[in-house]
This record gives sequence, structure tokens and C-alpha cells, in this order.
Amino acid sequence: MPIHVEDMGYQQEDETTWVDPVTGDRMTLQYADHAPNLPAPLTDLSRLRAGLVAQSAEAGALIEAHVVTVDSVPALRQIVKLPLPERPGQGFVATLTVPRAGCSAQLRFQALEGPQTGIREASVLAKLGPERYFGPHPYAPDVQARLPWHRGDEAQWDRLFPEHPLSRARAWLRRVVEAVRLEPAFAALPPFAGPPSAGSVQTSVEPGIPIAGYLPLWLEGRVMFWRMAEPDLVLGRLGTGQLARTQLTDNNFRETLLLGDDGRSLTMLGRYPGPDGALPAEVTTVRPAAEQDAVAAATPGAVAEAFRWVGRAAGAAAARGDYLAIEPGTPTGADPEPYCTLGVRPVGDETHATIETAPVPVGAPFWSDEPGARIKGRRVDLTDEAEVGTQFSALGLLAMFAVGTWPLHPLRLSLSFGRNPPVSAPTDG
Repeated sequence: MPIHVEDMGYQQEDETTWVDPVTGDRMTLQYADHAPNLPAPLTDLSRLRAGLVAQSAEAGALIEAHVVTVDSVPALRQIVKLPLPERPGQGFVATLTVPRAGCSAQLRFQALEGPQTGIREASVLAKLGPERYFGPHPYAPDVQARLPWHRGDEAQWDRLFPEHPLSRARAWLRRVVEAVRLEPAFAALPPFAGPPSAGSVQTSVEPGIPIAGYLPLWLEGRVMFWRMAEPDLVLGRLGTGQLARTQLTDNNFRETLLLGDDGRSLTMLGRYPGPDGALPAEVTTVRPAAEQDAVAAATPGAVAEAFRWVGRAAGAAAARGDYLAIEPGTPTGADPEPYCTLGVRPVGDETHATIETAPVPVGAPFWSDEPGARIKGRRVDLTDEAEVGTQFSALGLLAMFAVGTWPLHPLRLSLSFGRNPPVSAPTDG
């Protein structure tokens, strides 16, 4: 967990949850390995606040939102009120969110009203009168939320009602902002850049094989080269089966990304909805690069490392019942060649990691003498004597040698996926 905080006198319930034994207030730690669902970067406070009002309007209402500094890193401090589902009263949820590019950490505090409700609100209403008490939300006057905005929620009244759950939520936020400590590696990540601005245009592109920090992106048969600001983040998402896909044939799909019209933002849109029903999205930063720079960076060592990653991606694909195919970034139409397919297939009672390629990689290293391999023309089956991870690491390098016989640079290749079995019947030629 990249965020740490003291127990603050609460009783620990599990690794990420603490409970106040007196009030029942709950504190939880959360980490998400994708960009947070925030409507704007922390540097655009007006747009951020207005968007947060809109986000919370259906469920309850935003009370306040502020940008603060936590362990030298910008963070979002906010409080939302929600109606209790099964009895009269409200719950107050305070969150301290530390968003970074591609991930976020959050501390969450929940305090509920007890059997007696409305005392704070009634007292302030009597003091101010209805005309001064109610009003439009100061962050977004045109938004009508499920719960009304009113001055009874303002911080100035906390001292008169210190035991009210809203007062407890604010007191917790004041304490936790000072107490939080972040892991240095997490704090050093680039800041959250925000989602694409309203009205911006995003273009669907297909990624090629990332090599040495460069990412080829394919659009309508044309390749563009980009330098990644966060190559580890991108490598950790591509090939996992979690990103959006476009269909090429009945059983062949490519991952798709969204390139912003600013030429800097690259959105990795999830394939499956999250718990809130929305598709997760991560935004990372790229910058245009010249092809000659990308090619120069693709040294033999860098290409070998890239194909080891391809092998790991193939192993992950096999674990979920998919195959992985390496093919030209530009579709070859009716001609299926060249291709290189990595997957698994049953051989008797065993399951073998398998690579099949066409045309036959004449002269490619190891294709004729790979230890533990049974050669069937253009296919190599690795026996199950080695661990699966080792098998697929070897397959990645075998794929590198095979595609090395093609008249294409590795930066002009793409990956696709489909359901197993991907390999043909054994051949002898």
C-alpha cells in the first residue's frame, strides 16, 4: 500500500479498515491501479469542484472540496453527504485522495447520524432563517442534487456541534492531512493529468510492440511513433486482456487505445465495467517521436527484452484461454502470412506451450535445435518439463528469431488475440 497513516486511536478490523469503538466511525485505506474518476486535474479547481458536484448529485450532495498538500504531494480533500438507506438521517463520507498518473491512493472516513437527526440543521435554520439558510451550490449553482446545499453544513458551526458526524469528518480530515505518509516511489509518479477536456477529440489507435520506451500506434494502416512518459505503466496494461478491443475477424482482436487531439494524452480504456458500472480508464502521457529515433533505440538487447515481454503476454493470454499472434501492423488482407502465433495445445495428457509461424523461418537461430522442442515444420512444441513461465519466455525469443526473417522491422508489427486453439494440425514441411 503506497499510503500510510497511524491508527488514530481506532480499532483495526482488517489490513485496510479501522473502526472507532465509541462512535462506529470507519476509516479505510484504498489503492487503485488505474486513474481516479476525477472530472479535472487538481490544478483546475473550479472545473474539478463543478464536476464533483455533478458526480455526487444523484446519490446525495457534495459539501466541500479542497486541494491540500499531503507529504509534499497535492491531494483532494472532500466531504459528501448521503441519505441513509434504511432509516432517517444522513451519512457523511470524507475522503483524502492522492491521484497520480495511472493510479491513486485514498483514505476514506464514514460517519453516520444516530437516532437523533436534524438537530444541527434545525438550530442553524432557526438562527439564519430560510432565505439565508438555503441557496444554490456555490461550486455549481445550476446543479440540482438529491440533497440540498445549505449553510448548516458550513465549517463555522462545527464548534457548536462537535459530536455531529459532519464535525467528526472535518476533524478527521484535519488530522489525517498531517499524519499521512506516502511511499517515495508513489510520490515520485507523474501527477494526474485529468480526463480529456470536454469537447476534445480522441482517436482510436492500435498499439504495436513497445520497444525501448517507444510505442508504435497504428491508424488506418499508417504507423506513428511516440515516446512514453510511463513505459512500465503501459507495459503493465498491454496484453493483459483488460483493455478495449477491436475485432479483425471472428476470432482475432486487437487492443485499442485513445489518442487525444492534444498529441500528449493516451487513454487506456478498460474492457470490463468496474463496480460502479463505468469502464475504467487510465490516462498517460506520450509525445511524438521520429521513426529514426525509435529505430535507433531498438538495439538488439532492447528488441530481445521486448520479445521477452511478448512471451510473458502470451503466457498471460494462455492462462485466460487466449492465444497471442504477432503480425504486420498493416492488415494483410486475404493473405494470412506472415504471422507468428503463441499459445497452448493439448498433446495427450500434457499441455504444451506452442509457437507456430509462417513462412518457415529458414536460417533462424534455434528453430532447428531448440532443446526440449519437437519440430513440426513451422511449429515448435515445448514440452512441459519446464515451468510454463519459462516456456513462454523461451517462446518470446523464438518469436523474435522467427520475425527476424520477415522484411519488417519489429516496430512495424502488432499483437492480436483470440480464443485457443490457435495452431494448425501438425505439418512436416
